[in-house]
Amino acid sequence: MTSVNYMTQVLFAVGMISNTLNVAVRATASSARIKEVLEEKPAQHLPANPRKPELRGEICFRQVSFAYGDSKQQALRDINLHINPGETIGIIGSTGSGKTTLVNLVPRFYDATEGTVYIDGCDVTETGTKLLRTAVAVVPQKALLFSGTIRENLRWGCEEAGEEELYRASKTACAAEFIEQSGQGYDTLLGQGGVNLSGGQKQRLSTVMCTDRILCMDNGAVQGFGTHEELMARNGIYAGMYRIQTAFGE
Repeated sequence: MTSVNYMTQVLFAVGMISNTLNVAVRATASSARIKEVLEEKPAQHLPANPRKPELRGEICFRQVSFAYGDSKQQALRDINLHINPGETIGIIGSTGSGKTTLVNLVPRFYDATEGTVYIDGCDVTETGTKLLRTAVAVVPQKALLFSGTIRENLRWGCEEAGEEELYRASKTACAAEFIEQSGQGYDTLLGQGGVNLSGGQKQRLSTVMCTDRILCMDNGAVQGFGTHEELMARNGIYAGMYRIQTAFGE
């Protein structure tokens, strides 16, 4: 019995050593990965003396092309655009046409592989990222709503916003009408994820026909840029998409 007890203790100690070695090997691999992340140099080069232009909203793409990472396939190809300050642009296209990639180049989430993106005549790569990303607001396609009142959801981006600012924001988002028609207005309670709102109320975006101009994209390239009437007259991709959606709507 004594021998069995001693052997049990020895085996237990050997097992502990084995577990310790196993954890040490994992820790070494993990530390190497952490070191790799900490020593990673950003792909974007920040300007030493960033420019601070007065941002009015003029956006210009000049022969812009973009590819993700080392991919040989370009997500955007030779984009040339000029958007005037205060102009509302609707961007449409099939999945993977480059809509999101195009928008992400404006706040410089990525840098163009070729060409230049300008905001108010200033190259975005020469503009301070803090100034640029403070001035540019991004509204995701998926509505992010949390439990609370409509007022609390609206104040998520600015806790100090007053009633007038809340009204302007909801009016800009075309949501003021249904908010005022709801039971308690801005004090109406929302469920997690906006479960008590319809899909149209969650994504209260104006149709592209109401925008100043429409940008139609396909396979990373611009296939049309103009008003609804102009694009319909060209009888291109936009006209085909409009007829299909109208047919389904009927």
